[in-house]
Amino acid sequence: MFTLPNIITLMNLLCGCLGFIAIWEGKQPLASYLIISGLVFDFLDGFVARITNTYSPIGKQLDSLADMVTFGALPAVLMFDMMRHTTAERWAMLGLFLAIFAALRLAKFNIDVRQTAGFIGLPTPAMAVAVACLPLIVYYYPAWAIVMNYNFLLMYVILLCWAMVAEMPLMAFKFKTWEWEENKARYWFIFLAALFIMLSGILAVPFIIIGYIIWSLLFYEVEDTPIETTEPISILPEIENFIDPEDILP
Repeated sequence: MFTLPNIITLMNLLCGCLGFIAIWEGKQPLASYLIISGLVFDFLDGFVARITNTYSPIGKQLDSLADMVTFGALPAVLMFDMMRHTTAERWAMLGLFLAIFAALRLAKFNIDVRQTAGFIGLPTPAMAVAVACLPLIVYYYPAWAIVMNYNFLLMYVILLCWAMVAEMPLMAFKFKTWEWEENKARYWFIFLAALFIMLSGILAVPFIIIGYIIWSLLFYEVEDTPIETTEPISILPEIENFIDPEDILP
């Protein structure tokens, strides 16, 4: 239970819990940094599990639960808090729809066999970072306070909710090997994203997420494999074995 990958996953969960306290104390930028910290732990737990070959069923469940807190509930509450400070305060609860769609996204991910090497729809960590960057943009670039406009935030919520459940094949940063040919699209995207961040700082993050979607649609294809379903269990064979036809025929 307490393997190194699981401990790292629990650190992700802890970041999510601390984020709620930060919002309660009115520290939105701190909540944003805790989401980003959770993202680092979310990457590390899978990376460590792969290199140490310590996969476990409980680890998979912990990962989904931690993601729901840090990348589902926390960004939704953060969005609610941002919308609560606009002129349309009474509609701030609409920001909580991010948590609802994040839950749908994670549930779909857990049963969709097409998403073993990539994603279908925007991953919840990407959605969370898209939300987390807004308080940081306003904190470091006050001239961009326009992003705290209610109409802008509402459209932001609608687009993110749609993107999480859309049938879009998106690239995952899961490196099975470090070979250039197998990971060329990933390496190029990481290089360009790092370059944009160095040039524009936190302002680059929303554009990087948009670029991530476009880049994936251009360079990544997912196999057309159906979502797993639970087959109905037939009890007819058992009934046939239990009942002797001679007992019921005249």
